[in-house]
Amino acid sequence: MKTFVLLICMLVGGLTAHAQGYANTKGREAVPFEKIRGSVVLFTFGQSNSANFGQRSHLYTCQNEVYNYFNDTIYKAKDPLLGANGGWGSVWTLVGDKMIEKKLAKSVTVIPIGVGGVEVADWAKGGKHHDLLLRTLDEVVKHNIEINYICWHQGESDNIANTPKEVYIERFLTIREAFRSRGIKAPFIVAVASYHPECLKEDYGCSKEIREAQKELAARYDDIFVGPDTDKLDKLYHRADGVHFSHVGQQLHADMWIKAIKHCK
Repeated sequence: MKTFVLLICMLVGGLTAHAQGYANTKGREAVPFEKIRGSVVLFTFGQSNSANFGQRSHLYTCQNEVYNYFNDTIYKAKDPLLGANGGWGSVWTLVGDKMIEKKLAKSVTVIPIGVGGVEVADWAKGGKHHDLLLRTLDEVVKHNIEINYICWHQGESDNIANTPKEVYIERFLTIREAFRSRGIKAPFIVAVASYHPECLKEDYGCSKEIREAQKELAARYDDIFVGPDTDKLDKLYHRADGVHFSHVGQQLHADMWIKAIKHCK
């Protein structure tokens, strides 16, 4: 079975540009670059819940062949993942191990570049992280890495900003074009994610506009699929601080991604 490579690409860009991502390689074990060859690549990005903002008291070290691709080097994966913003837990280490345990992959490689607190506009054309995204994609092309899935988890900040549905869609499509213009044809998996406790007065913390935008992207385009509905993880025990996932929430979040990936295959 093919190796699965999780390219976690959220808010920080590139395989060489990690100014905002976790970059401390001390104590990390490098593995041969060829571990990535023949892999299924999952390129994910969005905001904090796709980065290293899981419950800090439950950092996870992968038990199987799960790797972290960072700055032209592959390392054995553990929290916090190199390249993503934040210094705590990541959902993708859990996803990697679960995929292997469920025999969906023999190995997984994660390339995380997520950043917290951003709107879709920050990744879109003209946004402050768009150039980083482009540099990341250029590096992927340079290394001849085949991306198989592109995972997006973002929306909380746009809930706060009251971004209209069509504006969200328009901005997201400029992100999609960054991939397509480089010949990267992998499908997108877009999470339904908008919950934020600052917005509890309306729709129980969720945004109808953002949720509809994320679902509509999948309805309109054959290369976009609906991902996990993490707005459902709204209990106190799901969120360590009301926003970011607890260790319980992270496990459920990871299970949701596995179901979405299986559905997209």
